[in-house]
Amino acid sequence: MTRALLLALALSTSGCFFRLSDPVWAFKSLRAAEPVLPGRSLVFGSLEVDGGFFGIGSLDGIWLRRVGPGEPIDVAGATEETLFRVFGRREMKDGHYLMQLPPGVYELVLFTGRSWGNPARLHVGEDARVASRFTITRPGIYDMGVLHVEQGSTFGSNYHMTTLPPSSRPERAELLRDAVAGTGWERFLQGTP
Repeated sequence: MTRALLLALALSTSGCFFRLSDPVWAFKSLRAAEPVLPGRSLVFGSLEVDGGFFGIGSLDGIWLRRVGPGEPIDVAGATEETLFRVFGRREMKDGHYLMQLPPGVYELVLFTGRSWGNPARLHVGEDARVASRFTITRPGIYDMGVLHVEQGSTFGSNYHMTTLPPSSRPERAELLRDAVAGTGWERFLQGTP
């Protein structure tokens, strides 16, 4: 009996158990929430990772910081790791993410993910943060394209980030259309602000 309890404790802390909501969550599609406040924009993007054998295996979160005008925002982001996630819309799936942001200048700060089953964080260096900056000027849908993150060396902790244009992955356009279908964001895809 003691061995069974120890085994159950070890498995539960190692992430081998799944939540009862996991089957429901797996089939939920990427879906934009209605605009929460006037003046907000919907940011859509994709993450690809090539972490190598010893690197990060998957990215399940992206975090931005507003550095430009307006009230400061420490971090805003999208993640797959959400408490009570079965009750909300899915803001990130299979590396594609959606987030609502007010006008301002934003930069990439952090990626979260998994490496060999353990949580991992990739902090973005100063040069990459500055290079990743983008500006939201007015309400709309902003497609950030594809961020490709690749491990620099086999055992190293350095990663390289490359931005690919939205046109590099044409299937993303259909994914975005499906994500905003039936919401207030749909009018931006049809060209009427």
